[in-house]
Amino acid sequence: ELGSSPTFLYDLVDVTRQAAQQLVSDYYLSIRQAFQSHALPELLTAGGVLVYDLLPELDSLLSSHSLFLLGRWLENARAMATSDQEAEQYELNARNQVTLWGPSGNILDYANKQLGGLVL
Repeated sequence: ELGSSPTFLYDLVDVTRQAAQQLVSDYYLSIRQAFQSHALPELLTAGGVLVYDLLPELDSLLSSHSLFLLGRWLENARAMATSDQEAEQYELNARNQVTLWGPSGNILDYANKQLGGLVL
């Protein structure tokens, strides 16, 4: 019964996304510590799990729901425009917000989002 509920499916993806993001953060810290202590085996192990397991799984999860897609985020930005030039600017702003947030990456993770098509 719940499997056909749009709100349940959204929440399922969102809660799983949050748990996966915590795992990504934990592995990032392990990678950083291993790098700083020159522990190559630990660095390679943690890095391998992150790059080959966690991030692809997170991207697959996010790509399974239309509200977690990068393409939809960009389409919604363009849809707010009243001209082609404005649409280009809004898309640039939307891309900038989820990657750099400023022309030189001035503010990191200010509008951090996990979106399918952006994670990998």
